[in-house]
Parts: sequence; C-alpha cells; structure tokens
Amino acid sequence: MDIYKAFHIEAAHRLPNVPEGHKCSRLHGHSFRVEIHVSGPVHPKTGWIMDFADLKTAFAPVFETWTTATSTMYRAWITPPARTWRAGFGPS
Repeated sequence: MDIYKAFHIEAAHRLPNVPEGHKCSRLHGHSFRVEIHVSGPVHPKTGWIMDFADLKTAFAPVFETWTTATSTMYRAWITPPARTWRAGFGPS
C-alpha cells in the first residue's frame, strides 16, 4: 500500500553573478510542490500505513528551511537544469 502527502513551498532568492539589470539579479521567488511517498504494510489495528500527522511532523524541519530559503540554500539544494532531489532532500 502507498500513501503520499503533497507540500507546497514558496522560496525566494536572487542571483548575484548575472549581468547588471538581469531580471534574476532582483529578489524573486519560485513555487515548489514536494510529494512524500510512503509504502508499507497496513497496520492491523489502525488500518493505516502511517499517520499523516506524523508524516507532516517528519517533513516539518525541511519545510521550515525551504520556506525561509536564501539564495545560498537554493543553489546548494537545486541541481540545474534537472532540478531533482534525492531522498535526503539534497541534489541528486
């Protein structure tokens, strides 16, 4: 059985090394959708794989970091051009 929860994140950054007047030199934002998927057996008493509240709690530190992201974090965590994440929430 699979379950998932989607999170929506807004993060802002600027690119300091672009030519003067470039639109990305100004602070601007991006929107992200992150899905956390969990697979496992259904618990016989609850009928659940995992409590969604526990999933949200486990993701909370990453969510809080992303919602206050700086350009340094943005460049460190996103791998252009693919922009893919691995399970540890870092670049692939």
